[in-house]
Amino acid sequence: MLEDLESAKSIERACDRLLTVADARGVLPTPVDRLVAAAELTEPEQSALSPSVIEQLPAHLQRVVSRLKRKVHAVLDRRAREIHLNPAHDVAGQGAFKRLHETSHYIFEWQNDLAYADDSLTLSPTVQRLQEQEANQGAAELLFQRGFFSEMASDYPVGFSTVIELSQTFGSSIHSAFRRYVESHRGALAGVVLAPGPCQLEPLAFRRCEALCSGAWREQFEDPRAWPTVLARAPFGFVDQAQAAEIVKTPAGDLAWRDRNQEELTLRVEAFHNTYRTFVLIWKPQRETFKRRRGVILPQAA
Repeated sequence: MLEDLESAKSIERACDRLLTVADARGVLPTPVDRLVAAAELTEPEQSALSPSVIEQLPAHLQRVVSRLKRKVHAVLDRRAREIHLNPAHDVAGQGAFKRLHETSHYIFEWQNDLAYADDSLTLSPTVQRLQEQEANQGAAELLFQRGFFSEMASDYPVGFSTVIELSQTFGSSIHSAFRRYVESHRGALAGVVLAPGPCQLEPLAFRRCEALCSGAWREQFEDPRAWPTVLARAPFGFVDQAQAAEIVKTPAGDLAWRDRNQEELTLRVEAFHNTYRTFVLIWKPQRETFKRRRGVILPQAA
């Protein structure tokens, strides 16, 4: 989360400045190309990560690419002011985040390496390296237009259908929208990202890949990051919805859960499966009132 980083204020200022220069606020889906251009970066028609070009990379790029054991997804060449995406990994939504991750490396003046080569690990929300955490956070601040995402989310009922709609609205992946939705929500929400299928059936259990929560959840309940890496049906009954999500679109249910005062409450649960991961959304129900959906600025035709 942004608040966890010592550089939070600097990240906010840099992202606010770029959103303003690009005239991107309120434009949906988020105009990633406009943000990249406003940062004075370009994306060549032929990526340096195309198989036919990789051997011809400049020496300073070859050094950073060769240090990565996993296949490179994206590269920032600071010297040439260029972003290169690997065509094999340029998936809609994910591609937007990767472009803005590299853009963040560039606009954060305290990050001054000549080149950054990012793979699935450095682009992961659970990465521990500070500069990659900062670039991931910058990408999220730009893609979700700082507080605009959470303002829009407050107009909708809590549920996974809202996550999906907002991901489409902003042009992000469902995973990125899920993370932003949970962490920035004003209500008590927790989110768990699980492996696509169970790791055992008796008792039913899933391997946990990621856990996150809102500030309101953390005040009332245990932080899910403290949960074990393998979540079994007792006490994590939401694994039933996780298993059902392979067949049912967004299976829902109730979960008996104790708060920090050991009072047992009934929480709501919804799950979603997208082949690669299973997502579980958990929240404390409350009376919800919704405003009319706000108007947005549609991108101009080229």
